[in-house]
Amino acid sequence: MPELNTTENYAPFQGVFFSVIAAKLLFVLFKIFFEQSSMDIFLIDWERPKFQEQRFQELDQEKNRSKYDVNAWRSLFLLNELNELQTYKHITQEFTLFLFALIMESFGLKYWTQHSPSFERENVQSPENYTLFFFITVLLIYIIGVG
Repeated sequence: MPELNTTENYAPFQGVFFSVIAAKLLFVLFKIFFEQSSMDIFLIDWERPKFQEQRFQELDQEKNRSKYDVNAWRSLFLLNELNELQTYKHITQEFTLFLFALIMESFGLKYWTQHSPSFERENVQSPENYTLFFFITVLLIYIIGVG
């Protein structure tokens, strides 16, 4: 059996991997600049206009129709609050990294990245496979973020 040489064995993988990263980066930049940089917001405000009977009883309804409308500042404040709420995250980066380190170290998932053929949770004195480490790391962070 020939000796494992990471530079020779993973050269095709690295070529494909970095070309996929470059293509995905271009795709994301295209999507941000041309599709997601504009937004249409339809705000439905169910607040009823405040009616002041004693003040406008004797005046004509057609003449003071604008006096019964909802204040424009309310719509502006609602849109600003909506804009602020869109930046909140459900899970913090610190919590994700802490949970990732806790699972990798305490449950022994870091040993799944070795060149052993079975899912062992203890060190078997085998060299680490950085490709497996990448995929296990991405999978675990994805599971933490989605869950």
